[in-house]
Amino acid sequence: MPGGRGTLSRPVVLVVDDELRVLELFQKVLREEGYEVLTAEDGLRALAVAAEARPDLIVLDVVMPGLDGMATLRALRERGIPCDVVMVTAQGSLKTARQAMVLGAHDYITKPFDLELLKWVLRSRLEGVASERSAACAI
Repeated sequence: MPGGRGTLSRPVVLVVDDELRVLELFQKVLREEGYEVLTAEDGLRALAVAAEARPDLIVLDVVMPGLDGMATLRALRERGIPCDVVMVTAQGSLKTARQAMVLGAHDYITKPFDLELLKWVLRSRLEGVASERSAACAI
């Protein structure tokens, strides 16, 4: 099952967004789905939380003041923090999506997003994480 600090039945998701309203929405929806939810309002805080909590999945906004989502994703990879990352943005472009994937993002969702699609993407990523870890433990 997913690692993080959650129990085996409660994967840990870190949501990073500079908009309080968006953080609150993610918290509500993801907790209803049974996830343990951590939040960070900027990239620097996200790096600190991710290093300590080792979340199973990070939902990362692309456009934020200071350390933006792309720089945060790059720093996560440089620091060797193992986690799946789903990028979200209101200003999506094919170039940005491609760059996010090159940096190691596993998915890219544009705002406003359909909540059912979001839940499906996160559930799929977390199931993939659980399968990968189970396979690694069996070796």
